[in-house]
Amino acid sequence: MIEGEPSRKQCKECAEPILFEAKKCIHCGSYQTWMRPLNVSVPLISAMTALISVTLLAIPLLQEAFTPNGPRFSFSRPQFNPGAFTVEAKNIGNTPATLDHAVVSIPQKSAGQPYIYILQATGDEASHRIGQGDTVRLTFSFDRENYGMPQVNDDDVGCSIEVFDSVRSISCSEVRYLASNPPEKVGSDAELPSEGPAPLDETTAWRRITQ
Repeated sequence: MIEGEPSRKQCKECAEPILFEAKKCIHCGSYQTWMRPLNVSVPLISAMTALISVTLLAIPLLQEAFTPNGPRFSFSRPQFNPGAFTVEAKNIGNTPATLDHAVVSIPQKSAGQPYIYILQATGDEASHRIGQGDTVRLTFSFDRENYGMPQVNDDDVGCSIEVFDSVRSISCSEVRYLASNPPEKVGSDAELPSEGPAPLDETTAWRRITQ
């Protein structure tokens, strides 16, 4: 060492000579103090930060990729009342749609075309329009002025309701119940209960209508 020249030491990482008082190596950038563990952590933190940034940017793209194109609905179990049924509809698609009617289908015993009944949604037109991610409670009313009493009984099977692009099997006694006002007699001294007839099994679910 030349006299008068500042004292030096070796870098703890790259072994290059640096000033004795240096807290950071001018050759490799490594810390020489208690911050030395950051020599490894800094690149790792930078990589993790970059990964998080990319992930955050990708989330909207992933959501779009897994969101059904166009309007798509999930429906709750329908609740039947005299003259109407109610259901909650959630739009899980990416565009809004209007749900202003439902279709009740009753099969013929002769295996011909089923009897079809159109039920209009109650309320104004705006209340029938469901935006992306929105859930709306809809009530569909039976039109007694245009339709006669459905000729069904407890032994009939195969009745269904259709809303938008989904259909669900229901008991035909539920169809008779929603079409009657007041509830019709089911026996010599009994009426359908005020809460409606027993629905189909809990496992019955809505299914999409395939074109």
